[in-house]
Amino acid sequence: MLKMDSVFRRLSTDNVLGDLFRRVIQTLGTRVCLLLISIVSGIFVARVLGPAGRGEYAVASVVAATASQFVNLGLHSSNTHYLAKDRQLLPVLLGNSLLVGLGLAGTLGLCITLFSFIWPEHAPVQGLMVVLILFAVPLYTLFTLLQNLLLGLYETVLFNKVELYMGLGSLMLVLLFYLSDLASPASFYSSGLVVTCFVLFWMGWRLKKYGKEGIQVSIALLREHLSYSIKVYLSCLFAFLLVRADLLMIRYFLGQEETGLYAITVSLGDMLYMLPLATATILFPRLSAEACSVKRWQIAKKVALLIALFMAIAGMLAFPLIKPLVELFYGKAYLPAASAFQYLVPGIMFLSVNVIFMNYFGAEGNPPVVMLSPGLALLFNIMLNFFLIPQFGINGAALASSICYGFMLIVSLSYLRWWGNPTRKLKVFKSRVFS
Repeated sequence: MLKMDSVFRRLSTDNVLGDLFRRVIQTLGTRVCLLLISIVSGIFVARVLGPAGRGEYAVASVVAATASQFVNLGLHSSNTHYLAKDRQLLPVLLGNSLLVGLGLAGTLGLCITLFSFIWPEHAPVQGLMVVLILFAVPLYTLFTLLQNLLLGLYETVLFNKVELYMGLGSLMLVLLFYLSDLASPASFYSSGLVVTCFVLFWMGWRLKKYGKEGIQVSIALLREHLSYSIKVYLSCLFAFLLVRADLLMIRYFLGQEETGLYAITVSLGDMLYMLPLATATILFPRLSAEACSVKRWQIAKKVALLIALFMAIAGMLAFPLIKPLVELFYGKAYLPAASAFQYLVPGIMFLSVNVIFMNYFGAEGNPPVVMLSPGLALLFNIMLNFFLIPQFGINGAALASSICYGFMLIVSLSYLRWWGNPTRKLKVFKSRVFS
């Protein structure tokens, strides 16, 4: 305990890590509030809709989120990366974000809707959910792009406010629909879309105040930034599919009810993953703004070690407690989700450390490992799921995820050991020069 106290004292007195530590704690405080909101909302939605309805809700969420991830071209990361280096780019980045979010993402949303109406037998969702996805794809894409502009400005307070407004607003609308006897997967899903619209207008207004030249569009700058963002795009797309594709595969193999159970498993994993994700989110613009490669690596290494220690403790606590907690809050019908979560715990621990390394790689200019690692893990995950889901159900999907998250961490560590460690590069350079 004394050792941990000394670590935290050193962090708070270090100019670089101290500022990062304070912002992470601030963001973590917001995420804790969001966690409480998410728990209340998740329990409420799960109990009202039941496993089958929760499955329909989860599949619609995955379809819209996957489409948004597919169409953002990695610009969410390049927005943060380049704006952290030069704030004068804000008017153009804001305009390009609107172009991609409303134009490209809107077109994709329309294509998904037309496909679902023409070939409903092949569509993962039907009815009103299809129409909602038409609006969800551009809204969620634009939301991600604008939110990452706030990160590029290092406006963590505004970033956290956006997260909090989204969570509170969605919960209030869900309760309103329930009290009005309008509870359904579609009405609960639409609550998030309504809140997103209001938050988008607020973010746009706040961002516009930073840019005195208004909003501009530059296709030339968009093409230039694509050379950076396309690597992030492939990396994030592969990583997203790795985390969420198993839901769609469970829907295919096991049906809607098992999908609803596994959706709870995934949401429990997201809760455990909250601190590492918050840390990585704040860490990335700080690493991007750091000019010294060696110092960049030292910061990332210290943060990764702290995250590894915290997650080892959190994982050991979560493993035995999850079954009684799920039964208490969600009910006995959702106990299989707790069992699957126990298979997922080691994977969340691996993923938590790896996300720090992936953000470090992003600040280093996105070496090939950022695409290679999640790409190979995704293929591995799909192959494992084809075998494990029919044999072991949702436990098999969770086990496949843990194996693949561990594989990603091994790839990252191997790259750092042999190629990506700037301290090692410096030692090799000195030995060659002075030998």
